[in-house]
Amino acid sequence: MVTLSDFLEAINEKLGTIFPEVSIDLMDVSEGFDRPSFHVDIDNVVNVKVGPDGLERTISIIIYYFPTDKNDYFKEILEVQDKLEKAFTENLVIRQGFVVFPEYISSVKVDGVLQTSFDIISLEYKPEEEADGESVFMMGHLNFETKQSKD
Repeated sequence: MVTLSDFLEAINEKLGTIFPEVSIDLMDVSEGFDRPSFHVDIDNVVNVKVGPDGLERTISIIIYYFPTDKNDYFKEILEVQDKLEKAFTENLVIRQGFVVFPEYISSVKVDGVLQTSFDIISLEYKPEEEADGESVFMMGHLNFETKQSKD
């Protein structure tokens, strides 16, 4: 099963690729933060059981951006907002073989801090064992029958 930490790591990795010069703060922002910096928070998680072996999760993400200057930030925030919204409209690789597509991307400025939020919806099934002992995620079984035509 993909963990919430996997989602957080993938988002932080993408931020590091897009903004290599900006630090990503992993500590609680109430303990202080550098400028400029990002802080990623998982705001809300909703789990829904799908059949006997499935789980659908909706994960709400908020990316906080603390601009370089807390008093003069307008242009900087606009540039960061554009890059964030573009980056998170693309697919997001959580780990090899598990890709999600963020939805409902929105941004707001609160007290000079940019808050970009989006939802990630994932659908997972419990792994089944193959003959060689390795587990695989199954999306369902399809049976195909072929009929021969009589000429």
